[in-house]
Amino acid sequence: MNRFDRILGILLFLRSNSTVTVADLASHFAVSRRTIHRDLETLSSLGVPLYAERGREGGFRLLEGYFLPPLMFTQKEAVALLVCLTLHKSLRSSVFPQEMLLAEKKLLLALPERLRIMLEKGEQLLGFEQFPHDIFHVEPEQRSASTPQPQSRHSKRPNRARP
Repeated sequence: MNRFDRILGILLFLRSNSTVTVADLASHFAVSRRTIHRDLETLSSLGVPLYAERGREGGFRLLEGYFLPPLMFTQKEAVALLVCLTLHKSLRSSVFPQEMLLAEKKLLLALPERLRIMLEKGEQLLGFEQFPHDIFHVEPEQRSASTPQPQSRHSKRPNRARP
């Protein structure tokens, strides 16, 4: 079983049980306790709300209210989303910056290593054009250089000979 499958399995295991010990998880997935600790740390860094209880009856559980919908992407869908996230970054948008970063990390972890390495460098490979800081409100000096100014009513017009 590869690491991604095991981490997903741990997450599903935590969803179905109230509190689970590291020893139980290590036994179930046939890995060391240290590996389970690393996997739990990875889940936590991805934003999964884990709660650890100490003591004889202790273990790990998900915080109440956490919901993980059954969502699976094909490789092409994941790549398409990563390209969109890269474009979003090039627009210098500040909408949900933390959420976008976490979504990107989750998608990258779900891809094969060779593709993940290539897409981690997405901004250099895709080469999106740099947009102005505020694309919808062009600065006055940019506006005057790129668009013709309207003539006033009192501007001089060339004299035409009348018949």
